[in-house]
Amino acid sequence: MKPLTITAIAILAGAGFVGLGWWMGQPKLVVETAAPAVVQSDGSIITPRAPDAKAKPKQQIPKKSKVERIEQIQVQGAALDIPVETAAPPPEPKKWAAGLSFDPVKQTSGIWIERDIARIRVGADINQTRQFIGGSTAVEARVRLGWVF
Repeated sequence: MKPLTITAIAILAGAGFVGLGWWMGQPKLVVETAAPAVVQSDGSIITPRAPDAKAKPKQQIPKKSKVERIEQIQVQGAALDIPVETAAPPPEPKKWAAGLSFDPVKQTSGIWIERDIARIRVGADINQTRQFIGGSTAVEARVRLGWVF
């Protein structure tokens, strides 16, 4: 294979993996369903929930926006159903990373791994090397040490 073909395949494969990761990382759609009124132990009332797909808001909605919920408040003897949930904690930062590397000019490949330890990043590379294109290959190993900022 020609180096340009290999480079194009590597770029397309990388773009495919990025697109797949983005697609898999999308949040799940939450659909609110109908729910009956609930009287809590302190006497407060959670109003019944009856979604209406044809409901239209009285306000002007900007173009290309989507109405998700219409709320209405009645002061005398009614309550407002507002879901109250604690926010999810942020995900733990990833400490490890690993991957493949490729030099399209010399047609050599390699692997790498990294680990974050507090503010320091430690890594290792193992690569093929060539003195010139088409020559014999050898193995090169490197250790990396860096600062995370």
